[in-house]
Amino acid sequence: MAVTGSGLLAAWRDVPGLRHGRPGPTAYMRLRASPDETPPPPRWTAIGDLSPYALCAIVGAEDPDFFAHNGVAWGRFARRSVSALRAGRRIGGVSTITQQLARNLYLHPRRSITRKTAEMALAGRMERALDKARILELYVNVAEWGRGVWGIGSAAEAWFGAAARELNPFQAVVLASLLPAPRAPLAGGNLNRALASQTDVLHFLYGAGVMNLHAWRETTERLMAAAGALRAGRPVDEVLRETGAPPYSPRAEIGRAPGAAELLASGCARRERAVYAALIHAAADRRSLMARLPLRWAGALSG
Repeated sequence: MAVTGSGLLAAWRDVPGLRHGRPGPTAYMRLRASPDETPPPPRWTAIGDLSPYALCAIVGAEDPDFFAHNGVAWGRFARRSVSALRAGRRIGGVSTITQQLARNLYLHPRRSITRKTAEMALAGRMERALDKARILELYVNVAEWGRGVWGIGSAAEAWFGAAARELNPFQAVVLASLLPAPRAPLAGGNLNRALASQTDVLHFLYGAGVMNLHAWRETTERLMAAAGALRAGRPVDEVLRETGAPPYSPRAEIGRAPGAAELLASGCARRERAVYAALIHAAADRRSLMARLPLRWAGALSG
């Protein structure tokens, strides 16, 4: 779709219709398809059928402030812009989930000021017309997770042979880390980027009370094992399925896990996450602080 003129006007008018129903093939899907191919509609997963690990992992990886902004994270955008200008490089990594959704549905991947302006305008329009749950539901169903893999349902099946509601912590964290570069080989610099993202997401999930320390440690062990196997040259799909498949130990269970409705209402425990993030940021000795963390974070240190 064109970024300006009639194309943008059509997108603007289309946004309220996103409250209901399921969008057909998006602008990105049509762009990625071969000239003689008509991409099928994305396989749909209702937000309530998404694993709690996946729901919060995607937010943590792509847009930690998702539940706080109105489409554009202006503070993050300003900080990244200043940093990029000082370093003499392009601004990157500042598009919110809502902006990415606007781009996926209506725009194109080519970077330009015109496209970014249209993306921001459409994101604001979406935030006024749709609630956060609907925006996130649309996003996870049209996002790309590999060549020809569109939507969380297809991604869970393609990478792990699982349903979206069954994704465990390892699987959820890995899928979330693939989103910035879904077609890039999971090797070299892209593997290092994914590992850094995975570490951040584990902090996010613990701070949100979605996983306990046992699950965190077990997931970290699996991620390190997978990275080692990938660096040794083993096939990505084989490594991820093998490392993600075994059941977690009983100690990793947290009892009554929060469901999608609870996590959406709390913004993935936004208040508790803020306290945890502040503690981690201010800690002079992070290792000592980590040793004092409770089995499951509920907004305060134990003892």
